[in-house]
Amino acid sequence: MCTVIYYPTEQTTYIVSLRDENIYRPEAHVPQVYQHNNLSYIAPKDGLAGGTWIGFNEFGSTSVLLNGAFINHDQNKIYKESRGSLLLSMLRSNEPLEVWDATDLSNIAPCTIITLQHYEPIQLVWDGYQKHQIKLNPTVPYIWSSVTLYNETTRQNRYNQFNDWVQKKHSFSIENILSFFKESADEQNGFFINRTNHIKTLSCSYIEIYKEKEGKLTYLDFIKNTESIVRLSLRQNKHDFTKESAKSI
Repeated sequence: MCTVIYYPTEQTTYIVSLRDENIYRPEAHVPQVYQHNNLSYIAPKDGLAGGTWIGFNEFGSTSVLLNGAFINHDQNKIYKESRGSLLLSMLRSNEPLEVWDATDLSNIAPCTIITLQHYEPIQLVWDGYQKHQIKLNPTVPYIWSSVTLYNETTRQNRYNQFNDWVQKKHSFSIENILSFFKESADEQNGFFINRTNHIKTLSCSYIEIYKEKEGKLTYLDFIKNTESIVRLSLRQNKHDFTKESAKSI
């Protein structure tokens, strides 16, 4: 939930999340299929607060979380509800924007959520005072880095690296994106971090959404060196979805 990539192709949408976290946080639960009010969804779950940072449901609605909004915030305040619980509520609905609009976020820390509703990507930001909704171009790739761990210069460098990689027109696969992440050996600000053996990149979540056919989540646990793969058949949706080519912001 500290690095997120959105990558569209003609037939498939890819969402990738690297989770940077305190190594002493309770171990996360691997993704599995859950049921809520007759709706199926897939997500890993946080071992401490019980929420999640990424997932999708049987309608193809996909959401992924980053800590922080536009700028880093004061992290000393105690919040009554986790950001992961908000994401969980959004995954349990075919209309995640309705959940976002209806939820009082005053007791939730600033966050950014990238969500696909009817296969259209939208960036949702809670800055601690008000909500922001930014419609994204569904045909181009994007990368985000959490403001709570990466300063503006680092975020721009990461964007530049990703943009260069996209321009080389690599085919998108889990093997290729992991190779890209590993190109940087910087343990402080690279894609795989290890800051004084305290904050580390613990996992990678790799979602493939095949419109109205199937969703697949591949979960790589870097601490236990394990891989989990979970699939879910998707319901048909009447909304159109077209994707073309390649560009980053």
